[in-house]
Parts: sequence; C-alpha cells; structure tokens
Amino acid sequence: MRRALNLFNALIDSSENAKNIYIYMHGITPLIDSTDLLRWQWVQAVSALDKFIHDIVRIGMIEIFNGQRSSTAKYNNFMINLETLNQIISSTDIVERTQIIEQQIFHQNGYKSFQSPSSISDALAYIWDDNHKWQTISSKMLGTPEANDVKTQLNNIILRRNQIVHEGDCLSDTVPLERQIIEDEDVDSTITFIKDLTKSIYDCIAIV
Repeated sequence: MRRALNLFNALIDSSENAKNIYIYMHGITPLIDSTDLLRWQWVQAVSALDKFIHDIVRIGMIEIFNGQRSSTAKYNNFMINLETLNQIISSTDIVERTQIIEQQIFHQNGYKSFQSPSSISDALAYIWDDNHKWQTISSKMLGTPEANDVKTQLNNIILRRNQIVHEGDCLSDTVPLERQIIEDEDVDSTITFIKDLTKSIYDCIAIV
C-alpha cells in the first residue's frame, strides 16, 4: 500500500516542474498565455488520484487473495472466467497464481475511471467494507470537513478537469478563444485538497 502512496506523491511532485515553468514564463513574458501549464497540473493531480485508487484496489485485492486482508462482499462477487479459474487451480506456485489474478483485476478495472466520489467509493468496496466511507475519509482530513462538502469539492474538481480535457476549458466555440480563468492559487488549493484526500484514504485502508 505504501508503494501506491509513494507513487502518487511522486506524480504530484513532478507537476511542480510545470508550476515553476509557469512562474518563470509569466514573470518574463506576461503577454504570452502560459496558463495551460496550470491546466496540465490540474489534470495531472486528478490522474494521480485515479491511479492511486487503481493501485490500492489491485494491491488490496491481491492481499485478500493471499489471505493477508479480510475479504469484502464486493471482492467475493468479483467475476473470473473458467479458464482463469482452471489456471489458478492447476498452479502450485503462489507467485504465478497471484500474477494470474492480478491480470484479471487489470483486465476488468483497467478501463474504469476512479475519480468521482461514487466511483471511488465503489472501487474501495473491493477491499474495504465500510457503509459510510466518505464520513470516515473526511474525518481524517485536515479540519475534519463534512463528508458532503468533501464530495462536492471533489465533484467540482472533476468537472473542471473534464472541461479542460474534453472542452479545451473554453467558454464558447468562437475564435478567438474565450477560456475560463485559472489562477495558480486555484491549482495550489486543488492539489492540496487531493493530497489530503489521498492520504486520508490511505490511512483508512492501510489499517484494515
């Protein structure tokens, strides 16, 4: 689990390069629009969260498979085909069996996006039986915000991420472009929130 958190932090830290370039460019050539560097940071932060959820779910499910973590109802309903089942049964090598089940997790979850509150909660159900996940997660965040406030803020972050990725962050389809304003302070607060959220999720599932 710790590896997944370390990788998340590394991805977030790498985005600092874009911030430094933005600060430099904005300082010497303010007439040139370099705000796409800020938008890239926003997208990168959400992507890092998405990958973190994928990683901890995969790791947690393998831990359950190997008897290192308690199973959950959703884990017990994870579907594998008969060919895969036969491969697992016929193998006496725990490493090989682990690789087989890991490939199935990749196959079934790899195309999914774990960014929104509902999708994150659904993904965590594979490894964490808690009927009030967001209340538990929010209780470990800085300032212990209300669960609904955390979900609303995350939804707003994802909405802006989708506007950047799918709509060019444009307010209209006219030329010249009219784009939504983005400030470095907005990006900083978004990254701070996502880092806090990710660490809280880690604290919840790492002690189970």
